[in-house]
Amino acid sequence: MATSATPDGHKPYRFSTVIRYLKRCRPYLALGGVAIILTNLLALTIPYITKLIFDLLEKGGSSRQILRLDLLIISLAILAGLFRFFVRRTIIWASRHIEYDLRGELFAHPLKLSPSYYHQTRTSSAAIDLCWLACERLDGFWEFYLQPWDTAAAKLIVEEAGGAVSRINGKRYSIFAPDVLATNGHLHKAMMSALTEKTS
Repeated sequence: MATSATPDGHKPYRFSTVIRYLKRCRPYLALGGVAIILTNLLALTIPYITKLIFDLLEKGGSSRQILRLDLLIISLAILAGLFRFFVRRTIIWASRHIEYDLRGELFAHPLKLSPSYYHQTRTSSAAIDLCWLACERLDGFWEFYLQPWDTAAAKLIVEEAGGAVSRINGKRYSIFAPDVLATNGHLHKAMMSALTEKTS
């Protein structure tokens, strides 16, 4: 797949967007990485200390020595739990913020587009187009050969927003009708007249 060059002439790296967000969270990711390493080291240390306890039992070691190792295992387990919690507070926190920032950037982009974009660009979804009509991003919408699920809910949304929905010839619209015309209400007669002339 070909990639288009950026304004400075460089081709964008496939993961450049994600890497940009990762750089913002470098301190948290670094601390979280250290916490993961320490957690794994403690997880490897505890079985070794358990082995030492069994060796002492076989050799007849004193109860004080065994108790000391038992307390060490408990202390290391508590410390490992703290490091796991620290991982959640760093790496998982950073991943959530990266997710929220990416989502915010994704949804902020359509808001920056001019109204003419929505007039000229189709979404390939009748339901979305009708909802855009309801929130005044579009002034009118018409289409042929839709399915009931394309317009059943969106028709109600348009009408509740003050728009008008009918068939192209002006007859009452049914979700089983082969065509639909929806407008903000002010353009309905004009669009119906123009479409009827074109489609007749």
